Amino acid sequence: SKIGDTIKMSGGEMEVKKGSFKKDATGADENSTNNGSAISISGGTLTSSDTEDTSKPIQFHISGSYVNGIYAKGGEVNIANATFAFENGKNNQGVYNDGGTSRAHWCDFTIPGNNNYGIHSTNGTTRASDCNITMTGDYVVGVYTTGGRALVEDGIIDVAFVENKSDGLLTSAAVSTEGGEIYLAGSLTINSASLGVTVRKVEETEGSLEIADQEIKIENTTYKVVKGDVTINTPNATGIYINNGSLTNKGAVTVISSVGNEDGADKGWSWVDENGNAIDFNKYNGVYVQGGSLKSEGELNVTFTGVQNEENGDYLTQQIKSYAVRVEAAASGGKTEVSIAGGTISNSVGGGVYVGGGTVTLGVENGKGPTVQTTGTSVEAEERDPFGYG
Repeated sequence: SKIGDTIKMSGGEMEVKKGSFKKDATGADENSTNNGSAISISGGTLTSSDTEDTSKPIQFHISGSYVNGIYAKGGEVNIANATFAFENGKNNQGVYNDGGTSRAHWCDFTIPGNNNYGIHSTNGTTRASDCNITMTGDYVVGVYTTGGRALVEDGIIDVAFVENKSDGLLTSAAVSTEGGEIYLAGSLTINSASLGVTVRKVEETEGSLEIADQEIKIENTTYKVVKGDVTINTPNATGIYINNGSLTNKGAVTVISSVGNEDGADKGWSWVDENGNAIDFNKYNGVYVQGGSLKSEGELNVTFTGVQNEENGDYLTQQIKSYAVRVEAAASGGKTEVSIAGGTISNSVGGGVYVGGGTVTLGVENGKGPTVQTTGTSVEAEERDPFGYG
């Protein structure tokens, strides 16, 4: 079908065990902004197998733009052992959950093109379990929520630039929320040519990111997860960015991030505003909490390559530009709280840990504590000695 839904269900129950679902909107009106879904449900339940099948017996083939693989208005979706194969298009979504609950388990998503989401949830709860999500283009996100919450466990999320990208703009993220909650767990690997994980405040609603250990409690539901190491690789940009929210680590997370070359030169990539214009922003940090708190009970490992300090004045008056971990209090005032129980934090160019306007606790009683290794300052806090002793 060019427009409309290939299969539509209102209420009731649907079980999908095997099948191929095709949605071709390439011939739709170029001004159309809603070309339907391969499967659309409203207030019902869509289920599939709860046992892994590597043959992926459920297949979605999507062409065109403004199309969803699965769309759910309320209701519940549980899709497993499926492939979502999109051809080049824009404003497409693999699974879109609007106000309900959804889970994709053992699913593969391949979505090239701009302005696309792998999995999207609006004011609902979505769970991606052991999925492989590959996004290629600008303004794309692997797992995205507006409000609500997302649990991402195990699997791989890859966000890549288009070939020969030369505009110098960082427009995408692997996992992102606007005013929602993100939970990462298990053996999850995130590779992003752009940003890694981002959490932003929307109006008065703050967001949050939690690296889980063995269980996640969301409202009245407890989700059991397999203990593992979450790895975030961002060779051009910040690995974790929190804007007016909280970062809590109860498990183990490794961030490998770089904004500079080996000689400390800026790689030159710029963040963008909502209109896609480059902005002047403090982009020189591996993990950056801008107005919020960082509480790490588990292992926080950050390997970062920053940029050279500003060359003005003598050594003691130079302004350090890059930190492996940077936490600032909100612009509106108030204090921030930072506690890091363990892990290794290193920066080959720049500083280690910066805390502005708050308290810092490194290590736990009778514990080993974190290791901070830098070329430059190791710990700096406002109203303290620049070497962290005051």
